Amino acid sequence: MLNPEFHYDQGDNSSMARIIPRGAGADTVSVAERMFLSAAIDHLDDNFWVFHSVPWVRVSSRHLRQGECDFLILHPVLGIISIEVKPGDVCYDGSSDAWLRSDGSSLGKDPFLQAQRSAHAVNDLLSQNVRGWADCGFAYSYAVYFSEADRIHGRFPPHALPLLTLLQADLSHLQDRLENIATHFG
Repeated sequence: MLNPEFHYDQGDNSSMARIIPRGAGADTVSVAERMFLSAAIDHLDDNFWVFHSVPWVRVSSRHLRQGECDFLILHPVLGIISIEVKPGDVCYDGSSDAWLRSDGSSLGKDPFLQAQRSAHAVNDLLSQNVRGWADCGFAYSYAVYFSEADRIHGRFPPHALPLLTLLQADLSHLQDRLENIATHFG
């Protein structure tokens, strides 16, 4: 297991991912998010920009929709990857259409839909606010990281593909996994 307590100085190390905000994770309560951030620092190269805890708001049918992306990863070739992080070992209960932790408590929201919503929201906001964004064909994708899961339990709903699921062991080869996910989104 990766050490969720980490310290880093990005000052002169240009071979690692760029982390925004600088010093992210130091006051992060979520051990799962600290684990993911530590893996991003250790296993992503300098083509990756990793934004931690990105809130977004957009207008939808005259109403405001708001959300938060646990991690938004930018790459000049792969595009945008939205990552939703969930602590614990998680399973899906099809009979109640609920995502549950190993202790039986509910996640509340579908983590795959959360990640998907964030990917679309960020892409829409960039398309509206960055000249040429909509025409550049920049890909956007999403995934969910279950921090303590070593395998997928049971069947997931059709929109929650194993390909889009990051498990504990995937952190040691995070760059390969993110490249694979983004490639499948095209």
